[in-house]
Amino acid sequence: MLHPKFAEIKKGDQIVLYGTGDKVLIGIFEIVSDMETLRNDEYWSDTPIFKIKPAVMPTDGFFVDWKKLFFNDSFTFKLFPEKNKLTYKIWNHYIHTLDSQDFETIKSAILSHKYETSA
Repeated sequence: MLHPKFAEIKKGDQIVLYGTGDKVLIGIFEIVSDMETLRNDEYWSDTPIFKIKPAVMPTDGFFVDWKKLFFNDSFTFKLFPEKNKLTYKIWNHYIHTLDSQDFETIKSAILSHKYETSA
């Protein structure tokens, strides 16, 4: 079953990819294709996919340490208004819509290189 938020993604959108196991932001990517399904693909097996390209990325070989950014007192995220009550809703495979302020905070953090880790 297709996640409802996944169905809203369209060509030209920008997305932030999050690596759940290491709790890192991989970068910001642009959607460069319409959704497609690779029928009988050995890896994706009928899962809808998009083609993406890097848009805003950390230094090669690095990621953004999400916990370091998230718990920095200089930032607040509308998606997570109460840092001390952070749930596990981002630790698994979820899709969240970011408002422009949260998106710009993440973009600025990536461009600053202050929160990079080699994971």
